[in-house]
Amino acid sequence: IANKLRASFATGAEPVSAGGGFDLGDAPSEQNGRLTPVGFARMMECATLPDLMEASAAYLALIDGDPTFTRGTIMTMVDQIGGGAAFTAEARIKSFGKLMRANRLIRLDDGQFMLADAARAEYAIRLADGQLTSV
Repeated sequence: IANKLRASFATGAEPVSAGGGFDLGDAPSEQNGRLTPVGFARMMECATLPDLMEASAAYLALIDGDPTFTRGTIMTMVDQIGGGAAFTAEARIKSFGKLMRANRLIRLDDGQFMLADAARAEYAIRLADGQLTSV
């Protein structure tokens, strides 16, 4: 079992890609004049599960104005945005860990996380370039 576990984590491939993992579909990008999570993911051109997770964190920080979140909150948003794609628990764990190791997500106390300042700034610039603002 240990060898199988090591082998599964040794792969450098993305857990889920746009071509085979999820479809942002035709859900509305805006609702009542407000950018939706799906619209935000579409604007940020999410192509992998880590992209979806990071975009979810950015949406919470920049659009909802909530800089901290739990892992469960991100997973719920990924389910909503991912169009019903069945992401495996392994893919979710690997992707979240990848974002933490890359210092894109920062762990706080009591199971809370936040988007790193550099990542937040990148998303803010991309959001401004899209001519959309937070509500």
